[in-house]
Amino acid sequence: MVSTNEKVKEITHIYDKIMKRILTLSGTAVINLINGLFNTSHPTNAPVFYHWTEHTDDDLNRTIADTILTIDHIYIYHMEAQMYQDDEIEFRVFDYGYKYALDNRRDPDHLIFPSPRILQLYAHKGLPDSKSITLNFGNQGTFLYTVPVFKLLEHDLAYLNDNKMIVLAPFMMLSLRDSIREKRTKENTEALHNLILNDILSLIESNRLSGDITSADAIRLQRLLYKLYQHLYAHYPEFQEGGLNDMMEDGLVLDCDIWERDITKKLTKELTEQITNKVSAETHAQDLADTVRKLYHKLHSVDQVADLLDLSVERVTEILE
Repeated sequence: MVSTNEKVKEITHIYDKIMKRILTLSGTAVINLINGLFNTSHPTNAPVFYHWTEHTDDDLNRTIADTILTIDHIYIYHMEAQMYQDDEIEFRVFDYGYKYALDNRRDPDHLIFPSPRILQLYAHKGLPDSKSITLNFGNQGTFLYTVPVFKLLEHDLAYLNDNKMIVLAPFMMLSLRDSIREKRTKENTEALHNLILNDILSLIESNRLSGDITSADAIRLQRLLYKLYQHLYAHYPEFQEGGLNDMMEDGLVLDCDIWERDITKKLTKELTEQITNKVSAETHAQDLADTVRKLYHKLHSVDQVADLLDLSVERVTEILE
């Protein structure tokens, strides 16, 4: 029998994987998320660098700092997703930040910590808006290390959309988890259907059209939606027998496959046209060069060749050199 602790670890791992996938979407999508979470204004074409650093603590347990990234070679951010109440998460964030700062020193006597943020994915009233640690350095004084908390389910889809944080939309289906776990009713079943297949999907599409996420991002978000639905809701007999699971598969998997196929065909066509145009341009340039040389061989005059072919004297000279 699986223990409660092992079950929590398994579920936490699922959300960690989903969060990691979200943080490896396009640079545009990730920078929009950073700007929304940290109230910054980085340009969406700024380079993003990831730090896939694995550390080992004193008990030989691996701690993976897989959510630390740098934008534009300067600005460092650390996001930690929280699925269950964890009274010591701020210590883990501090530990990751310290290890990152130690490993990436630009100056041997200067540590630069990432700007941290906790993403609280579950609903729990009474939790603070930030978590703090008091660092006491003896007679040098104290410092309050503070980690702000973004409470996802205290916001709605409109807020995520307005702040260009739509990549967090798959997690919004957690808002119905407790209600559906208690009892599957017609009302919450319809609410789940509308939330996923109408509200979230339409916002993903509108953000794709506006350029706030790419087409590839949209496909990956749809697939993450389906994986999260399977984890949270697909096991309920009411959804298996009532057809909701089939509707989710049609709306999130089959349509997504068709969309991906159409995008692949479009990109293939565009690439083929680019190659054809490049070959045609190169062929045209070669034919022009041959014509210039033949005319010059007969006329022995750069001016006359330029006049006949409607080219500049400089262009004809360049070809002949």
